Amino acid sequence: MAIERVDCIEALRRLYDADTGERKTGFLATSDGKGKSNVMPFTSWAILCDESRGWCLAVYVFTRHYTHELIQETQQFTVNAPRKGMDRIIKRCGSMSGRDHDKFAECGLTPVASSCVAPPVIGECVAHFECAVYNSYPFTMTFPGTDKEPRQMTVFEGRILAAHAETAQGAQDTGDGRN
Repeated sequence: MAIERVDCIEALRRLYDADTGERKTGFLATSDGKGKSNVMPFTSWAILCDESRGWCLAVYVFTRHYTHELIQETQQFTVNAPRKGMDRIIKRCGSMSGRDHDKFAECGLTPVASSCVAPPVIGECVAHFECAVYNSYPFTMTFPGTDKEPRQMTVFEGRILAAHAETAQGAQDTGDGRN
């Protein structure tokens, strides 16, 4: 199987578990635009579509995270759907800050140059989305339980400039400019 440029809908299916239909934890990759990249696991995302922008992904990032700083700086990110069996890597990646660690190297992830944005995609993943931010806004989240302290987030809405996925059929590019 090879990673090929595909229609957005084909790639978006990889963000869900094929057996349960539940959302997967994804990897959000960012870059400072000067060569330093970062990756974090995340579960807060939404799929958007409108006539003027086509397919888009919204990601929710805590303002205190290094990833937030990098997206603010470059206005770009990639979303990467992990393959089955990457749970230990996801947990390890989420246990440290990219400010202090090279999470790609320490988690055994391979950064691969993107075709449209500065942040890399992740070689071990089954689908990749290269996104450019077109809108962002603050969001406050209060979690249930004993720690009811509100936490500040930003929702970054990114237009999908390119979608790639593992496929045995080869490229399925629709040519409509929205994948």
